[in-house]
Amino acid sequence: MDKDKELDRGIIPAGTRVKLFEGRVTLLEDVVVDADQEWIDKAIKDQEDYFNGVGVTSEPKL
Repeated sequence: MDKDKELDRGIIPAGTRVKLFEGRVTLLEDVVVDADQEWIDKAIKDQEDYFNGVGVTSEPKL
């Protein structure tokens, strides 16, 4: 990676549920990460769809 290139910054909003190792946590505040915001938004949407059964063919492992 070019050291002169600035990394994209994105925000994972407070209230987002994320899987961390084998558990899930709900963020209590916004988290700034080195990632494209469009990618973050899609990942959150895909996760919500998965938990709501959209596009899932079997029960998720909890």
